[in-house]
Amino acid sequence: MNIPAVDMPATRRAFRVGLGSALIMIPQAVVLSEMAGMSAGIGLLTSAIPVLIAILCGSSGAVLSGPNTAICLAIGASVNTMAPIGSERYASFVLFVTVVAGVIQLLLAGLRSGRLFELVPDRVTCGISGGVGISILLSQLGPATGMMGISTDAPWLAFARAASSLGDVHALDCFISAVAIAAGFAARRHLQAPPFVTALVAGGIAYLAGSCIDSMADPFVAQIGRIDLPFVTPKLPLLRSEDSYLLPDLLSTALSIAILGGLQTALIAKRFQTTHGFAPTRELFAQGLSNVVGALFGCYASSGSFNRSAAHVTLGARGRLPGAIAAVAIVPLALALGPLVSGAPLALLAAVLALIGSDMVIAMVGRLRAMGARAMAEGLATAVAVVALGLEQTLLLLSVVAIASQLRARLAPSTEVRERVRRPVSNQAPGVRPQFIQE
Repeated sequence: MNIPAVDMPATRRAFRVGLGSALIMIPQAVVLSEMAGMSAGIGLLTSAIPVLIAILCGSSGAVLSGPNTAICLAIGASVNTMAPIGSERYASFVLFVTVVAGVIQLLLAGLRSGRLFELVPDRVTCGISGGVGISILLSQLGPATGMMGISTDAPWLAFARAASSLGDVHALDCFISAVAIAAGFAARRHLQAPPFVTALVAGGIAYLAGSCIDSMADPFVAQIGRIDLPFVTPKLPLLRSEDSYLLPDLLSTALSIAILGGLQTALIAKRFQTTHGFAPTRELFAQGLSNVVGALFGCYASSGSFNRSAAHVTLGARGRLPGAIAAVAIVPLALALGPLVSGAPLALLAAVLALIGSDMVIAMVGRLRAMGARAMAEGLATAVAVVALGLEQTLLLLSVVAIASQLRARLAPSTEVRERVRRPVSNQAPGVRPQFIQE
């Protein structure tokens, strides 16, 4: 019996990338769970179970699923009107919406609806990615400078509010974020080291050093906070009879989340298709399955994440193994690093997110420049739409345009038919006006 040889360098690289991605996912899971109105522990589970299912069943090793900014905001804004955040009723509604959204995505995958995502041009995909990067940069100004915490407002509004509060800048937060960002760029350009892990380490050292300086010491530095992992038993989320009057609203929320999550996941896979493959229907199926199974274990709705996937690829992800390692490692890693994670400043997370956003913007400009002036204009217009309208509205608008284009292409007569309709009759006498066959 021949046992295949293990590629040890590739395996070591996969573990390094997976652990690095898990470190980045931990603070994101905590912050985004707050946006969704769920506990930090549930956020960690949502960064583990759905991610593992999606990475194993999907077509692309670049897509890291889990808590997503747009999805979490949609959950918090919609379900908060039906039940108070933190209540058992609120959590049951969130899980019901999650399992219904997953079923909808599975049905769409069964109808081969993922093919519609292939209609989105590369220049538009680049514009979406770059727009998300710009949104990340704008929204991190407040946390990076200590002026304000994580904001659920639109990126441009969060930037405007932070800019109007320049008098509230905290020296220690600015020092932490500046050191982390500088270390990240230096690691990428000169040290050939993982930039985000380097930024986390350098920012942590800056936090400890700055806390010892009297002029910078600040007892009010915003921190991530304690993480308690809940014990959950698998169960199917059901809607109680006394809450049946909320069914239309819950179904509407589930439909929006299903479409938004499917679009984001497919577009991320399309963005990295040259190195990681792309099968949109399979990605939609994997996302739906991850939401259904995740809801059984108390996880809220998730989707592919642009910033998390970009960081995963930047770290050097190849294939599915690094993503699977990140999904398996995130919970034990968070528990092992509990005191460090809970005491980590939000400015450090903001700095890492700013590095990710800058990478996405730089990549957008480079790819659009290679496509030409027209592609540059369309890509930049898409990026502006993402920043001004929001990712959710932009993706829904693009889906409508894609469907309309597909219907127009199917209903329009083919080129061959048009040529036959206007084909002149051969062997016309000289000087006689050509006659056309009307078929």
